[in-house]
Amino acid sequence: MLDRINNRKNDLRIDRLNSLIDEYNELYTKILQNKAKPLEKIRVYNVLEEINYAGNLLKKLHTDALSVTVTSPADVELLGPMANWRGIAKELGQHLPPPSIGLAAEMKLLNLTGANEPIASVDAWVVSSRTKSRFKKNVKESVEGISILAQLDEIHRAKNSLPPSDYFYKLQEFKSTLLIKLAFQLNERKDINNFRTLVSQINQEISKIIHHTPDLRMRYMAHLKFSNQKLVSELATASIEDMDWLKNNLRSITAINPGPPTKADIVEKFPGVAEFEITRLGGANNVNWRIRNEESGEQFVLTIGEVPKQQVFLDNLSNFPLNEYFSHDYLVNQPSSVEAFNSVVISNFAGGGDLYGERERKLAQEGSDVITLSACNRIGQLTTFCRDLLQHNGSHVDIKLTNFLLDDNGRLIVADKKGITPLFENRTLNKSQRELWTTPCYAPPEYLLKNTNIDAEAFNSYQLGLALYDYLILPPIDEDPAKFWAMQNPLNFDNPYFQTQTGQEMRKLINSMTDPDPTNRPKLDEVLQRLYDIENKIKNVQNNQIQILPQIELKGSSLAPLRVSDQPLDLPSSYNKKSNQLFKLLTKFEESLSNISSKEELQQKVEAFKSSEDYQILSSSRDSNKISEKLDEIVERAMEQIKDNKFNIK
Repeated sequence: MLDRINNRKNDLRIDRLNSLIDEYNELYTKILQNKAKPLEKIRVYNVLEEINYAGNLLKKLHTDALSVTVTSPADVELLGPMANWRGIAKELGQHLPPPSIGLAAEMKLLNLTGANEPIASVDAWVVSSRTKSRFKKNVKESVEGISILAQLDEIHRAKNSLPPSDYFYKLQEFKSTLLIKLAFQLNERKDINNFRTLVSQINQEISKIIHHTPDLRMRYMAHLKFSNQKLVSELATASIEDMDWLKNNLRSITAINPGPPTKADIVEKFPGVAEFEITRLGGANNVNWRIRNEESGEQFVLTIGEVPKQQVFLDNLSNFPLNEYFSHDYLVNQPSSVEAFNSVVISNFAGGGDLYGERERKLAQEGSDVITLSACNRIGQLTTFCRDLLQHNGSHVDIKLTNFLLDDNGRLIVADKKGITPLFENRTLNKSQRELWTTPCYAPPEYLLKNTNIDAEAFNSYQLGLALYDYLILPPIDEDPAKFWAMQNPLNFDNPYFQTQTGQEMRKLINSMTDPDPTNRPKLDEVLQRLYDIENKIKNVQNNQIQILPQIELKGSSLAPLRVSDQPLDLPSSYNKKSNQLFKLLTKFEESLSNISSKEELQQKVEAFKSSEDYQILSSSRDSNKISEKLDEIVERAMEQIKDNKFNIK
């Protein structure tokens, strides 16, 4: 059973949440007493999902009110009781143990609700005349209902033209709209029942997509697996006092004279910690620990740090493909008061480290071309993230190499979200609101001026220019970055790298991006185009060098080695995180075809390639159509090779 929230200020939103809690408790009591009707056995899980959504939303609104002085300061008082909201983890564990939170809880709710709505086919949830006519009958006079149907039809029309992951996010966004209405807006019982039916059908469709899309499946399965960890169960159901103790004491370890707690102290309150090896990772504004399961080898990051501003805005971004950039948070425990304003977060461990560390470790002895190609990829990913975030009316205002991580495959991960802020009119940052969580020495000149409205794209362009400069030459920064960057005005281009032809092109790009006048800085699409041009020029030179290699003359003819087209898979506007992996994968596959002698052998190799795990994962990206085209080109060239049997390609 769930406890009601103490609604001491008579807030209507908490009142609605309490009504849902009452409805759930009543239904669950009937189930325990074997008095529930078949429909009530189905609806109890719908109500639990609505409670989960509404409770988490109100808690985040309260967190925003604590940290931001712009929108609803009244919510500090009105939603104060939500500080004690511990979620549905323990209650969900009554239905599907163990206690689960985050995506693990979402997956369990998908299974509990979606399984109750049998549908005839994949498309039946939108095209079934029975479902749609019944739904239309109850909403046809409602403007909201007409809007819902229009959104539903739009999603259905776009389904076959979207990659599975994009279709997944379309459904997630739509479901959030429905849950908002169910939690706070709908009053008529027939409307509530019909919306719940629709949510259940969408949940079933979402569950199918997760199971058939490798990236999504791995993410959700990782959360389900992690939810079995004793530590997560303890943290998810911990008392407010114990959570505050953990936050305050773990942060104290960063003091000059580190004191308690020891691991034994923590284990006393949280026995689940005993299963893990704990290693301090450092961090400027946060305390970061790597926790590693010594038995399984799994490792995660535990972060104690200040709560990002605008939690509701950040949560909304998770409904869009932009979510692919963010770290996976297995547990987020928000503060209960202003005095203890730190959150505890457990997230996935980024094996590639941060961008600065990668450049320092792996490229210190490399030549200029290797460094340039890596910079085009890494800063290209970072620029694409910033551009996509702008399209969702947000901006990251604390761009520096140490703030962004990489996974083991070189994909960008945004773990520290404090620098993300929503934008004001005309994509501007409003400095007067004092929300710009930035590092001043990396901020553009306009940050120091009195003007309150700052162009967000120009702000990003400047910081990305500094990041590009930083990545290319790793300037020797002492213990005072602020002092160092203050001396780099203008930037120092004496490094030998900038004397090369490519270095001169990079210098022009960096100078334009860090122009003191924000109106002169290039848009992010232009930055991507210029990075693409520089990258492509180097690759063309490298490919021409391959062609100069001695050719093998056979039966009066010669043929250069087969290779993937010089043209990269992606246009600069997409520049997504998987393009380099795809290029390498296809190149390696084409090389493996060099000695084939029959159509049957070719067919076997193609089938084996398509069924490989790497191809399945990478081909689920937005480049799926281009991948298919490139694969067709490779097969066509291989067929020509077989047909003209006089060539023997080495």
